Amino acid sequence: MIKIITIFAHKDPIEQAKKEGLYVINILCKEMLAGTFLKSCMVSDETIIIDSEKDLERVVKNLTRTNDIDFIYSFTDTRDGVKRAAEYSEKFLKENKFKNLSFINKVCDKFEFRKIIPNDYNIQFGLCRDINDVKKFIDDYPNAIIKPTDAQASIGVMNVNKDNVEQLEINYPVIIEEKIFGNEYSAEAITINGNTKLIGVTTKIKAGTDKENVGEFVELGHVFPTDISEHKKDLEALLSLLYDSKQDENFISHTEFFITHDNKIKVVEGHIRAGGDMIPEIVGNVAGYNLYRLLFYGIKNKRLPQIEYNKKSAVYYPIFKNKEIKNIVRKNLDENISSNIKDRLVISKGYIQPVVKDSRDRTAGFLICKNATNPLQEIKKYLELIEVEYE
Repeated sequence: MIKIITIFAHKDPIEQAKKEGLYVINILCKEMLAGTFLKSCMVSDETIIIDSEKDLERVVKNLTRTNDIDFIYSFTDTRDGVKRAAEYSEKFLKENKFKNLSFINKVCDKFEFRKIIPNDYNIQFGLCRDINDVKKFIDDYPNAIIKPTDAQASIGVMNVNKDNVEQLEINYPVIIEEKIFGNEYSAEAITINGNTKLIGVTTKIKAGTDKENVGEFVELGHVFPTDISEHKKDLEALLSLLYDSKQDENFISHTEFFITHDNKIKVVEGHIRAGGDMIPEIVGNVAGYNLYRLLFYGIKNKRLPQIEYNKKSAVYYPIFKNKEIKNIVRKNLDENISSNIKDRLVISKGYIQPVVKDSRDRTAGFLICKNATNPLQEIKKYLELIEVEYE
């Protein structure tokens, strides 16, 4: 039996590992015992609760001494989970079958990752340590964005130009990039034994500049899969350049990219983990396997299953007005629509939608359309049947 340690894993990856017959030891910090992390305790074979992150390395070291551990995984950048999984794999296992720490350190730093993207897929970028660096860059590239080198969930991403540079509150150092225009996607891929396979492409639904109460860069949803046949071979070649390894490495990758107005692929950033925002679930809705299960299937069988897509799935995060809700009426829902919708909205009387500066502020919950020809359209029809009255 394959035995793995997971660091800070929520319920879904553990549940998928169990479906493939793996033995899972999950490690959590005690302050994580809520929601999906608490539920993970019910599906893992063993759960170890640590008082502090300072205890993590000692616990992993002891587990690898007393158990025949095949893999150490983490599926989150939070608390440096992915970095720690790679570090402990190199320190305590005979062979690191996850991903080498040197590469993960580069991926987790947006500036360092930009330096390993092949030129044809890259954009102009730089590292700014003060306002003079910013001004110098926007002299050459007037449309630019800045973001922290280690941020997630659109945190700290801002437009910068000659008109607003003096007013922005910037915590240096930051990466600065020329702004990309076009449609944004993400490539969901699995690497098994060092060979990377594209599972499919997700379309990102961004707020843009026409949404009230929402930051331009906030993601409101995702649709999977997306047909980009014209670019498929090019994208597969890019993923192989980025992630293929001669070693026996096995991991999930999530690579965000644009197809620009002049029809070129330009990379935004990459991650050695699955995409967030329920992307593994919407992949599973149409593929039969979600991304975590595909990984565990691969490490067990040394190959991936054949996947065919007949329809699409989508997740959407509605944004409501920044006012207190007085009443909510769910009208008679069309059975043909509602039967295909997973309703995970958490709004109720008294709820106030905060200003959505980044993904953490999307507190109203989400909707998933499980399997449809046009899942986003079905979600919007469902939303039309929910009437919200404000104070």
